[in-house]
Amino acid sequence: MKISIYIRVSTEDQAKEGYSLEVQRECLEAFAKKEGWEIYKVYMDDGFSGYSTNRPALTDLLADGKEKKFELVLVYKLDRFSRNLKDLLNLVDELSINSVGFKSATEQFDSITSSGKLMLQQLGSFAEFERNRIAERVFPGMVKGVLSGNWQGARYSPLGYNYNKEKKLLEINEHEAEMVRLIYKKFISGSSINSITECLTRKEYRNRKGNIFTTKLIGDILKNRIYTGKLVWNAHHYDKTQKTKKGYRYIKNQADKVIISQGKHQPIISEADFELTQKIYQTKRIIRNSVPI
Repeated sequence: MKISIYIRVSTEDQAKEGYSLEVQRECLEAFAKKEGWEIYKVYMDDGFSGYSTNRPALTDLLADGKEKKFELVLVYKLDRFSRNLKDLLNLVDELSINSVGFKSATEQFDSITSSGKLMLQQLGSFAEFERNRIAERVFPGMVKGVLSGNWQGARYSPLGYNYNKEKKLLEINEHEAEMVRLIYKKFISGSSINSITECLTRKEYRNRKGNIFTTKLIGDILKNRIYTGKLVWNAHHYDKTQKTKKGYRYIKNQADKVIISQGKHQPIISEADFELTQKIYQTKRIIRNSVPI
């Protein structure tokens, strides 16, 4: 039988549960070898939450499943595939429609018989319950970390900084910091975001993916207080009542829920320049949105 292997880890999983990508992969490859199965491909999502289905490797897996490139999806545990019961069942159903089975290497069930489906639902409920417990434990710890000046970011550090895992500290990346300073300098001097984008393109500056800068990225940089040495956390949240094609709607939190603290990292932009930038940005937005009488 030709199978695919799916492995996933988020930052919180890696730290608290020990489900590293290497551990999952070694276990699943050994399991497949024991069963005499041929591995078509290993799909790997590094740093993605199991509560969202908006994951690049998962998307590729589902697309290949539709083309019947394999007959079975093998995971380490159900919660590696999804921590949301409804999403888990929908994903398994989507695979089933294309005659692709689903199996966990550490949990006994099948996705074909009625008893197997019942077991799948029960295990999925436990996966969702555990995910909620993790969120309850992690949130207070992250608040404490932010108030202590520790960056509690996502998978990537902001442009201008590298994250030192050993020191648990954002450190200035001078090449990227030069671009950040140039963006602020030009904006304060009166340049528009479009002209700044063109300037960076002419200078052959590129983002971390090797692409030219976009106006959205520059706008985000101009509004990011982290460049002043501050930390801003809990500014947004996913509204689980508003489902989108890519997961859940990402909306702003009320001001009293946003946490701003002094970080341990060195600033790239002065507080005065940042505040001036926000005033200019707000003025330009008002002018842009005004309607002539």
